[in-house]
Amino acid sequence: MRSLRFFAVLAGVIVCIVAYSQPGQRRLQYWGSPENYLNAQGTVILDLVNQTLDECPPSVKYSLERRQALTLLDAVLHETKYDDGQLVRDFIASRLDRVLNDLKKPLPSKKDVRIYKIYNDGFLIRSQAGIIAVDLNGRQGSLIPDSLMTKIVSRCDGLFITHIHEDHCDKNVINLFSSMDKPVYVVGNYALSGKNVHLVRYDEPKEVSVAMGGEKIQVMVLPGHQDDLLNNLYVFTLPNGRSVAHLGDQYNEEDMPMIRNAKEYAKGLDVLIINCWSNHFNEYVAGFSPKVIVTGHEDELGHSIDHREAFWLTYYKMEEVYKISVPYVIMGWGEGFTFRP
Repeated sequence: MRSLRFFAVLAGVIVCIVAYSQPGQRRLQYWGSPENYLNAQGTVILDLVNQTLDECPPSVKYSLERRQALTLLDAVLHETKYDDGQLVRDFIASRLDRVLNDLKKPLPSKKDVRIYKIYNDGFLIRSQAGIIAVDLNGRQGSLIPDSLMTKIVSRCDGLFITHIHEDHCDKNVINLFSSMDKPVYVVGNYALSGKNVHLVRYDEPKEVSVAMGGEKIQVMVLPGHQDDLLNNLYVFTLPNGRSVAHLGDQYNEEDMPMIRNAKEYAKGLDVLIINCWSNHFNEYVAGFSPKVIVTGHEDELGHSIDHREAFWLTYYKMEEVYKISVPYVIMGWGEGFTFRP
């Protein structure tokens, strides 16, 4: 009799477990299972982040809802247990599916430039002439699988890499561009390999013309550094006349005279993509004199949490420390912002 009761109870437990595991349902209590509790909580938070970012897209106008959503994202991404877990991988995959769907839609105007933030400091710069990728990175397939990155690369016309740190220079991404016979422009101390991979570095600012997507774009290359490491600063002038600068991880005191005079090389700059942790932030803004600022490098996974550059901290810096008067946009992963003159 006791054996029958035991098996009856066991069967009931199994039924409960199966019921909780059905799609669309969650367990009602997690006693003795903190790991599952945190995963369920993380899923709820990231679902809310997705919903809010979809309903409140990037804009130069302040949005409390966006700020709350990005702060919630900080809370999940600053729990290191998620760094290599399926929860975060599924989240960024959902964000990049949004980018891929958006890329199927035509830009309304020839004058438009649309900026997509993929991950960390990886951006796509899109005009009707084509799509330039800069520092596109998926952590060598561990965060963004190559199968998904292949779809993104297939929509791009070329890749520029500012410097050879692995959070900016992803060999898997380079190989994808190379295999599709698309040009890759890498800072000059990269170990050259692969077809159509070009080294770019000059001793002084120099403008070059690059064929991409059947069009010619002008690229001003400024020779910067992250400490002692070579770091190119790129200013792209697109066929529609719009211009976008990406500074990589520029961080070097000796380069500041060039930075302070950047207007000489980036005349009438439309969009400045700059790291949220850049030193002398206001001097960069004054030097490049952009119409709009887009920040990058928030929540780089793999760093200790004190060096993950939280979104909430970027908001605080822009408002209370730098007191930025130029319009700025703080973007999450897998979001797009359209600059219209």
